[in-house]
Amino acid sequence: MLTAGVLAFLEALKTNMSSTNTDIAFEALELAKTLLANGLNHNTSLYVVSTLPIILDNLANPKNSVVVAATAAGNAILHKSNSHSVRVITSVLYE
Repeated sequence: MLTAGVLAFLEALKTNMSSTNTDIAFEALELAKTLLANGLNHNTSLYVVSTLPIILDNLANPKNSVVVAATAAGNAILHKSNSHSVRVITSVLYE
């Protein structure tokens, strides 16, 4: 189970990813990519899956750097996945 501080951080990350300020969204997406690639273990990355719809929304951002960061963050989530977590990812996408 994650601590309240970590859950609050993930909520803040989601809020920043949803920002209409492209610089804030870009930084949040880059942070998510870095955390997934370097710091989060499998159990923690399941909580980050809830950011996937926000990441997909950022693929439609008019600023190319945000689109590239969203693609990288989404790929980082998928690279952390395994046969069990794919079911969780699929259910999040179809909600």
